[in-house]
Amino acid sequence: MQEKSESLILSEVFQDVRGLTKFYLSLAKALDPHLQFELNGQKLNTLYWLAGHLTWSQHFLLVEALTGETMGIQWLDRFEMGTILTDEPGLPTFEEILIAMDRVHHHAMASILALDDSGLDAPNHRGIAFQGEDSKRVVIRHAIRHEPCHTGQIGWLLKLHGQETV
Repeated sequence: MQEKSESLILSEVFQDVRGLTKFYLSLAKALDPHLQFELNGQKLNTLYWLAGHLTWSQHFLLVEALTGETMGIQWLDRFEMGTILTDEPGLPTFEEILIAMDRVHHHAMASILALDDSGLDAPNHRGIAFQGEDSKRVVIRHAIRHEPCHTGQIGWLLKLHGQETV
């Protein structure tokens, strides 16, 4: 058996993470993605915002930071960290977000797979640093940590909607 490259292993791990996210989002298709729950006085993110945010974060971390490129998706910045959506023109539909999510994911996986060990060691194009390190490798690892946090939120929202997850 041929030894796998580190970039292949990292892409496979992210594929596994994305698989659960996509499964949960497939369960949400019949639900209102804009319904916002409130618990103990705290408003929770909506399914809509979480899908948009995961699309933004993968684009930011695994397209922009790895390649220095953008994909020209005009509405992405409306889902970056800390944003609160209002009824404003130009927001995509939930289905448009899911389509863009797949496009960004395909580009992101190709970006990871294009990196050899020296490419993984190289500084990322966005200047993102974790624990004092700014390599492309550390950005990929962060993306692998980040998405499951929000996938768990999607799981809770599904349960609050009355949807079975397993």
